[in-house]
Parts: sequence; structure tokens; C-alpha cells
Amino acid sequence: LPAMPAKSEDKKPAVADVPPTAAPAMPAKSEASDRAAKDEQLVAILAKGTGTSFLDDPLATSNEKKKALDQLVTELYKQLPPRQWTTQQFDEFAEFFVAAAIKSDSRFCSLPGVGTMSGRGVSGPIDSVRKFAGSFPGVQWLLSSPTAEDFISRATHLQSKQCWPDIDSQTDVDSLKAWLKSVGCKDVEGCMTILGKVKEAGVRLAALDAMRAELGQ
Repeated sequence: LPAMPAKSEDKKPAVADVPPTAAPAMPAKSEASDRAAKDEQLVAILAKGTGTSFLDDPLATSNEKKKALDQLVTELYKQLPPRQWTTQQFDEFAEFFVAAAIKSDSRFCSLPGVGTMSGRGVSGPIDSVRKFAGSFPGVQWLLSSPTAEDFISRATHLQSKQCWPDIDSQTDVDSLKAWLKSVGCKDVEGCMTILGKVKEAGVRLAALDAMRAELGQ
């Protein structure tokens, strides 16, 4: 019998190497969307606190409204302290606090302490309350700046507002020294470096000039 042809080995068809498909990258959050989400946080806290307090109760007494405002601001400062506020958050809080302080008790209002700053309040005519409510939040925001760059940015923003003269008069040398220590200044040379940078940036602050003079410059 004729010999059977040898069985050829099975060969798999050649397949070109295909690189594994990479998982689609998650779209990165834009800086603007992050900032918008952060800005909304303050509004949400204020809205929630107002809705569960006497602030909008037409039958609440002035004293009840004042206590409600104090509790709301104290809670806000715990959850989102002025040190962390964006420019928009400061503007929103300042507008809210002026309106709420006058609405709750036109004879008195106060703000809790922030960092190295103790709390402060004012009593008297409506004009005094309005002036304090419109300026002292700016003092707290400015003097809780986490860096010299933030201080300059915040001061620049505040200088564009009508309340700046009051912020200037309420900021003293001791509070400025406390702020400098909070950002890491431990000696005169370091303080003078930051004060010089702030001055060169165009910040017009009486306490700044007084401290520079006190330190010999």
C-alpha cells in the first residue's frame, strides 16, 4: 500500500499583538468646578442653620433671634472657619451677617473668636451695629490668612470695599503680630520680610506701618 502522507502539524493563524485597551481616563475636575462646589458649602450651612432656627420666625423675640444668629455663626466657624473661605464665601457671609444682625437685634451683635483672635461684639445705635457687622468679618478673614500671599490677596479685595477704613481702624499691631506668628514668623528678620512684601504689594494698613516703625524700618 502506498504510504500515507505525514500529517502536518496544526498551525494557528498568526495574530498581531494588540495592546490592551486602556480604561478611559476619568475626566479631571476642573479648578472652577472645585471652587464652585466649595463656594456652595458656606451657603448650604447658612441656609440649613437659618431654616432650623428662630432667625426667620416672625413670632420670635429679638433675643431669640440674636441667640439663633450666635449659634449659627459659631457652628459655621467650626465647620468652615474664615481661614478657609474663598473671596466669594467671604462676600456672601458678610452680606448675610449684616442683614441678619440688624434683623435679629438692632442694638447688639457679636462674632465668635477665630484662631488667635478673641470674639468681639458691639452694642448701641443701629449705625454702630451696621458698621461692626459690615467690617469685623473682614478683619477676621484677613487676620486668619494662611499665608502672606493670601493676606495680600484678601487685603486687595477688602481695599476695594467701603468697609476698608473700618477694617483698617480695627486691625492693631498686636493682632498683626499674632497673625505673623501664625504663619511661621519666629524672629524680627522673618517678620520684616513679610511686612515688606505686604507693603510692596500695595496693602494700606495703619497697623502695618506702625509695626514696621516699631521694628525700626
